[in-house]
Amino acid sequence: MMMKDRVAPMTRTLAFVALWSLALGVGSARASSKPLAEAPPWSQGESAGEDLRVSLITFGPGSDVASLFGHSALLVEDTRREVSRVYNYGMFSFDRALLARYAMGRLSFWLGEAALDRTLRIYSKQGREIVFQELLLSPETRKAMAGYMAWSARPENRGYLYDHFLDNCATRPRDVIDRFGEGRLRQQMARPSRMTLRDHVRRYTEVRPGVAILFDFLMNSDVERLITVWDEAFLPAVLSTELAASGLAAPPRVVHEAVARPPIAQEPPRWLGRLFLIGAATGGIGLWLTMRARRRPGAPRLLGLHQLAVGLILGVPGLVLALMWAFTEHRFAYANENLLLVNPLTLAAAPLGVVLLFKRCRRTLALLTALWSCLAFTSVVALLIKVLPFVHQDNGPLLALALPVNALLALGFILLRRALAQPTP
Repeated sequence: MMMKDRVAPMTRTLAFVALWSLALGVGSARASSKPLAEAPPWSQGESAGEDLRVSLITFGPGSDVASLFGHSALLVEDTRREVSRVYNYGMFSFDRALLARYAMGRLSFWLGEAALDRTLRIYSKQGREIVFQELLLSPETRKAMAGYMAWSARPENRGYLYDHFLDNCATRPRDVIDRFGEGRLRQQMARPSRMTLRDHVRRYTEVRPGVAILFDFLMNSDVERLITVWDEAFLPAVLSTELAASGLAAPPRVVHEAVARPPIAQEPPRWLGRLFLIGAATGGIGLWLTMRARRRPGAPRLLGLHQLAVGLILGVPGLVLALMWAFTEHRFAYANENLLLVNPLTLAAAPLGVVLLFKRCRRTLALLTALWSCLAFTSVVALLIKVLPFVHQDNGPLLALALPVNALLALGFILLRRALAQPTP
């Protein structure tokens, strides 16, 4: 989850592209990916096991969307030769094809090597917490693990296809530690989790409500599946905590304190009530505008602005989700029930709203009535299917947001068309 220095100014732009494509938190480490001048001595077996020290480095969440979930890396040090390398599984190439790979869910990452002092300087400057945990392995195991990391960082071995939940900068170090820890870490983490993947995403993104709602909208029911603590280790903080409990590492050592960072929420936020109020207010404003659109000259224009705003704010994510399901490999977006609430049809309200800005066209009103009536119907279907035993997508907050919008706008346009159809006395 690291980016190149030369693209640091584009971090926020890239992160929001990642949101639309469900890359979900490709952390921004921003350390250089340039190869270091010399291969480390352990790559050729020159380092003695007694001289080697291997540690897990955990970086806390940052301010950017791309760094909300934190980051992990492995550190190998030859204490006698005073040589060290940070092994980071979060490197990727920023080129013309990057956005296309993001969008299609085929983003290739690789294991890179970086200097320790430079890495610490970059993360410290970001105000992020940095925690070291030295692995308590035998000298022979440390030597074997260091050699494996150097081998893995070779160009022919370093690449992998990134997956936020299954294969990322934390799961890769987890697997390496477990491999050389003789399976003790996986045994420690085999117990069932008390949260789902969605719960974890919600609590980590709570500090950015707009991002949190967008992530929640894009994820399907696959994130509701039963998981173990091992699966939770896509989160660097979970890996760090479980490593400490396994006895495979010395107690965590904080080398840099977080600066002005809110703590990670321990429980997912409860949004249903707040989102219902937002949805009811949005739909209620639309209903109020439709009731005045017949007699007040300026009302149709206000209604047009309302439709333009609602169509864009809700319709663009709906279009993106539909395209992700139809044309990409983002499996956590497939068969998403939220398309019953918001979809490309919602986006059609935007151009129809533009028409209302200039004139009150009966055909436009008919199209808007059909549009919102259809969405109201599918929203009710989304609510009713919750009683089915095989439907288990946790989208109650999004139902609370979208259902009142769709239902109240449908009601408003139906009443407006009926009022306009009556002869004027």
